[in-house]
Amino acid sequence: MTEKRVRLSLGAATDIIMSGLTAYERRHTKKEGSYVETGGELWGYVRRLPSGERLYYVEQATVSVFARRDHESIAHSPDETAIKRKVMQRLRPELTLLGDFHTHPYDDLPDVKSAAGWGYSPGDVEYWKGDDQVWEDTGNRPLFLILALCPLKRQIREAQQENFYVNILRFEIGHFRLWLHGVAGHVTNGQRRLSTTTHSTVHMDPLPLNLRNQPGSRLEERPPVSPKA
Repeated sequence: MTEKRVRLSLGAATDIIMSGLTAYERRHTKKEGSYVETGGELWGYVRRLPSGERLYYVEQATVSVFARRDHESIAHSPDETAIKRKVMQRLRPELTLLGDFHTHPYDDLPDVKSAAGWGYSPGDVEYWKGDDQVWEDTGNRPLFLILALCPLKRQIREAQQENFYVNILRFEIGHFRLWLHGVAGHVTNGQRRLSTTTHSTVHMDPLPLNLRNQPGSRLEERPPVSPKA
């Protein structure tokens, strides 16, 4: 099985993280009562490295506008992806559709650990394997990314990123912990298959981010403090 390496541009990494954190904080700013999953498309190119690895370079991530979403699932719109594909052919013809990303939001760290929320669910597998268009567009080699996230009780002062597994990055931003999981698809004996969480052939390269948590850098909205008379 060919080893795969996933590398994100600064812009793509920022877009994915921004969409996940914004959707999570929506429950505070809009008072909706619950966070929602979000997601979108991955654009870039695939190259063969001198080492023999297949490099998935994600240059850009676009957030789904028409997706149906709630706090447990998201369903992308094929029509929206088709429109974006035509636009990309005119604006960035060097980029192709690589796959998609979506988030797994959780209430707290124990919930993530209990559900192994950084991994993919049976629903994810069913959706990915049934998305005929993305398999056709990618020549049966799609890339899927999961961004799991949850707030921490207190902010981590020394923010860092590390490979939780070779295919999962773990890092902190403000008072949130995040996991970015790369999953590659392939076809064997006519069957669509996905890389596993453990013993994966996918390696996530570090994100090109300068992660620094300053005191007071929590992300939620706070009401303004009235000046003293």
